[in-house]
Amino acid sequence: MQALAVSLSYLIYDLICCQFDKRVSIDNTIHHLVSIVGMAAGLVYRKSGSEMIAALFITEISSPFLHLRELLKELGYRDTDLNLAADISFAAIFSFARMVVGPYIAWLTLTADNPLIIKAMALGLQLVSAYWFYKIARMLSYKLTKRAASKNLVCADKGASAANELAKLIPVTVKGCVVIFHLSGPVLSTSNKSSSELKIKFRIIYPWDLLITHELRKLITILPL
Repeated sequence: MQALAVSLSYLIYDLICCQFDKRVSIDNTIHHLVSIVGMAAGLVYRKSGSEMIAALFITEISSPFLHLRELLKELGYRDTDLNLAADISFAAIFSFARMVVGPYIAWLTLTADNPLIIKAMALGLQLVSAYWFYKIARMLSYKLTKRAASKNLVCADKGASAANELAKLIPVTVKGCVVIFHLSGPVLSTSNKSSSELKIKFRIIYPWDLLITHELRKLITILPL
């Protein structure tokens, strides 16, 4: 019962702190109220102490990973492999604790000789857990889908780049064109004896088929006739 009293005090404190947040979460407020009323009823009637301690354990076992997710986001690790690992760990532990063990504890509380308010709070807590499980499943599905789409996009970009580079290396035959040659070379100036670059351009009308290789492509510009 002492553990329940300490937990009840913490939940009241946490509920008050949550009201000062920028955005008040309705489902989180309901979760706190259900837990507070249920624990208070257990202390008043001195019933279901073991079930409530077990419920506290399974509901809080995923909290370290929940807080780890937020810490990673604050540190700039959003949308990273580390953040995704924390998301998956949190979702897996939450799902097992609240959707496998949780219903069993709720069933024990509902079938035992307990006051109606304790049974109602046990059922209410399980309903809140089921709602959160639905939201977590959607969140994880969205993140995994987004990650898969991002990987496919990167692979497509790499494939397109590789195809473009390969296309540059393949010789191309052009039928009738104007070829502009770009020639350059060092020239020694007689006035200050410094070297400079002389660039020469000249055009050739090439009416026949011209095979353009990768090396030739660097030296010329092709214009249609």
